[in-house]
Amino acid sequence: MSADLPDGNEEEPQQAVDALFLRLSRMSELDLRRVRLAWEVEDADRRSRIWRRAKPLIQEGDRDRLLEQSRDRLAAWANDFASGRTGTPEDASWDMGRLDARTAAIPAVLDAVLAVVAGEGLAVADRSFLSAPFRSGFLQPTSRRPRRRTAPRSKRPKETG
Repeated sequence: MSADLPDGNEEEPQQAVDALFLRLSRMSELDLRRVRLAWEVEDADRRSRIWRRAKPLIQEGDRDRLLEQSRDRLAAWANDFASGRTGTPEDASWDMGRLDARTAAIPAVLDAVLAVVAGEGLAVADRSFLSAPFRSGFLQPTSRRPRRRTAPRSKRPKETG
């Protein structure tokens, strides 16, 4: 999978949004938490200015409906945390962690959606700024333990009796 996030240059913005949601569906809880942390360190005033500039662009380009559908889709994704539950206390704890991670990532994902939906109406630097936190979720290696390699067992000659 390419690490490039669609930036709104595509002819069909719906396809770009679909690609973004596909990447989102493949992100782990750790990835989502990384996205939120990256979003929190960004300049909130700059983000607000970009949103204000993008709003009329989206309305002019008749893409406000796509942004609203993306918000609904994002809400459904965030709340779809109970799939595969078995009803055990361990599942409930795991589900809440996943729900928290998804909920925390929503603002960053919505910024990335805006970058795609507004497309070329926004400066490249603004699109990059909005999508940077989302990109951070799949550009960083996950912090999984490396698999322990074991040396192959040597073949011992069979004892004959």
